[in-house]
Amino acid sequence: MESGIEVLERCARNLPAKKLEFRKIETPLGMIYYAFGQDGEGRYHGIWGTRKIGRTIEFRNRDFITADVVAAALIDAAQWFLLEAGKRGLFPNG
Repeated sequence: MESGIEVLERCARNLPAKKLEFRKIETPLGMIYYAFGQDGEGRYHGIWGTRKIGRTIEFRNRDFITADVVAAALIDAAQWFLLEAGKRGLFPNG
């Protein structure tokens, strides 16, 4: 059986990006793994994952998006999910 990070990596490799950057960040809410890269037209695609949950994001406006903006957006989306899921008691062990 694959771990959550292995599934996330496999999903990231299916993104239309040519070269991917894989990163992780420890937050008070838990570890967030994320990956992103640009496709042939310069648009960024990314994925975040935490607690065996993940989501892809496509960044359409390639003129104003940088790698730092993409990374921050992926982290923000994952943190929002962790906060909202925690409020609803979806994580039995904290």
